[in-house]
Amino acid sequence: MSVHKLSSYGRRLFLGLGLGALTACGPKEAESPEIALPRSASPLRYSFGTPDGGILGSGAHRGRVTILLFGTTYDITTQAEARRLDQFMREHRPRLNALLVMLEPPQNIEVVRAYQEILNLGYPIAMADHDTLTRRGAFANIQVVPGWVFLDRHGVPRASAEGPLDFDRLRKLTSLAEEPQ
Repeated sequence: MSVHKLSSYGRRLFLGLGLGALTACGPKEAESPEIALPRSASPLRYSFGTPDGGILGSGAHRGRVTILLFGTTYDITTQAEARRLDQFMREHRPRLNALLVMLEPPQNIEVVRAYQEILNLGYPIAMADHDTLTRRGAFANIQVVPGWVFLDRHGVPRASAEGPLDFDRLRKLTSLAEEPQ
């Protein structure tokens, strides 16, 4: 059965069971390798559509360190990391911004909406743009989910990683983005 054809209740149950399984066996905490981002002193420019039809772009995130988490709806580790980032943000808001960028094609918008409803995160979810999905543009090197990019308050990438991050590693990478350059 297609996830698209599930009722709202069915989608919640489907994702809820996945989250339950995640709690039972969770990912191993390991040092995540860094992603090679283009070295630049220039701020990254991006603009992603949101499931509700809005736009979230780099301009909205200027002035604060921003954590971008790249993931997919079908990856259980993305779900775990989205929740971990939500917990992390509760301790660090309003000092930081966060955004979950779904590497999903536009036709998966309903699945992303269900994902957003189930996870009920305290930070926004957006759909990756065409350039990001086709590995071009500012985030061309994001090839593993979950993928992380830490931008300083000007929007310049200061740190990156792939895979699960524990709270200590999240703090360390966030600190790198907060350091004056």
